[in-house]
Amino acid sequence: MQLHLITCVGVEADLGYLPHFLAHYTAMGIAPANIHILSQASHPDHAGLDAADEIARTFDVLPALRWIAPYTSRSMWEQRRALQKDKVAPHDFVISADVDEFHEYPVPPAELCAWCSNAGYEVIQGPFIDRIAASGRLEELPPPGQSIFDTYPVQTELRHTLAGITDDINLGGSVKLMLFRGTVEPGLGGHGTLPQYRVRPHALGMHLSRFHGLEDPQMRFDLPFLVHHFKWTAGVDDRMRKRLLTPGISPAGKAYAERLLEFFDGAAEFDIDALCIRDPDKNDPADWKKSVEIWRRMARVQQLREQWWAVKNRVRKLTRVA
Repeated sequence: MQLHLITCVGVEADLGYLPHFLAHYTAMGIAPANIHILSQASHPDHAGLDAADEIARTFDVLPALRWIAPYTSRSMWEQRRALQKDKVAPHDFVISADVDEFHEYPVPPAELCAWCSNAGYEVIQGPFIDRIAASGRLEELPPPGQSIFDTYPVQTELRHTLAGITDDINLGGSVKLMLFRGTVEPGLGGHGTLPQYRVRPHALGMHLSRFHGLEDPQMRFDLPFLVHHFKWTAGVDDRMRKRLLTPGISPAGKAYAERLLEFFDGAAEFDIDALCIRDPDKNDPADWKKSVEIWRRMARVQQLREQWWAVKNRVRKLTRVA
């Protein structure tokens, strides 16, 4: 059993993340030979493609597979699934992360994979923990070798704080598929699996977005598996405008980008005092395995309630027909 990391870097906008990303995951113990990068550019002569390979070499990671085409989310996930099928054996595990997503696990990932194997779990999800600068401003990414965590020390929740929850902007977009078996494939956006894999056993008992109350930041702050999200850097507003012009953008992606731009058009920085802040000293579970069991018990209770409501609704329909 091996552990692989699969990611995609758009070299035209996100290359600055790559050295921090590789430093983070190699420090977790992921073998450089098992780190698989997909480099995207619209043109084959873009200088960022060679630059990405040079960054990879400094971490002993092989040059990236190049994807030369205009970016769309759907195409990107198709490319990542193809890369997974080519590189990952069925009994292996995969960490899936965008270059602005830095996972936090309670133990080294290799140890976590062994635990999953023994327990029969094939899927781990976690929520976004948004990282922002202490100033509240959209600061530039730090240079390689300087801590990205120190540059953006504030841990909070911004997706639903800024965009709310609507028919298009739901809780599913605020959680990510973090770790999974090689026989499981991520779906669009990497928030969950493709539909045919949804019955695979989740470590937390069910898809994370189904938990009642997950819209409360404090509830998600207490989870043992987290995705630190370094989206909120200088230029995020321009990236959102570019996203709106992307062909095939989903209704959820369009609604989210529009809500964020409404905020950025009216504010130059975040009001730290108005945000719900995560405190690792208070929120990190003292016993992560006990925390998993608590979440699994909550999942069982909720599933029973959902079954009861499904039966009740069927009875109501039959009664109306009669």
